Amino acid sequence: MKNLTFLDNLINKRVIVHQSGPASKRGILRAVQSDYFVLETKDGLFFYQMKHIGSIHELALEQGEVGEYEGTLPTEKTFYSLIKSYINFHLKLSRTDSSSYSGLVLDVNKDFALLATREEGKIYININLVNSATEIINQQLLKEEEDLMESPSGVTFIDDLTVEVKEQPKEVTHNTCNNMKELCESLVFTTVEILNSLNERVEGVLVGVDDSSISIVKNNEVSRIIMNHIYTIKKIKQKETESKIEECNQLPTLEAEKLENNNKPAW
Repeated sequence: MKNLTFLDNLINKRVIVHQSGPASKRGILRAVQSDYFVLETKDGLFFYQMKHIGSIHELALEQGEVGEYEGTLPTEKTFYSLIKSYINFHLKLSRTDSSSYSGLVLDVNKDFALLATREEGKIYININLVNSATEIINQQLLKEEEDLMESPSGVTFIDDLTVEVKEQPKEVTHNTCNNMKELCESLVFTTVEILNSLNERVEGVLVGVDDSSISIVKNNEVSRIIMNHIYTIKKIKQKETESKIEECNQLPTLEAEKLENNNKPAW
């Protein structure tokens, strides 16, 4: 819903989004849709969700004529549909500078986007908590249309903008869920890492899901996380999980060997 009606009067004017701090951006406001607006900066186009904007400042005293935008501006009416239009393209999603993720958009549903990132692998990001999205320019489609929704297991990242496509997997391997609850339910009994809206990270086995929260167990401790505050979810690799389990299973044996060695006579 479009509740920041004053934004229409700032189209094609120079502004600062967030006057201070690392999230501050200077540019030209180019378009306003129902729940997001488009800011042209020297680094490209930024798409801001209105509900996360604290302040916008018009730079009325800056000299110089502002012309029309020479490129193509998005016409999607909602932030969700905008992100969905970037499936098969690279995009940067940010809540803060310290919790931003760049990658290939594999899937987008009501509550989350699935990105294939270089650093984190596949990661689910709560769209509702995303402050801004940034397009990565000069990119091309990575695969043929029938392969574009495949898992990134067949993709090797060469740099931030290009990838090498290896042999494609035969089946789509990521979850096709409609909302955050369905996603969490599909990950029950899976080892996951959760980042919440307060930048708290919790890792463990997801053991329960209800309408408002999820339960994660690690080291006999249960953590309950409010679902609306889940920012990212990623599955821990199976090898990492097996390694941790094997390490835990070896502890009693190692302790027993240590005790036996301590009880042996000195000679």
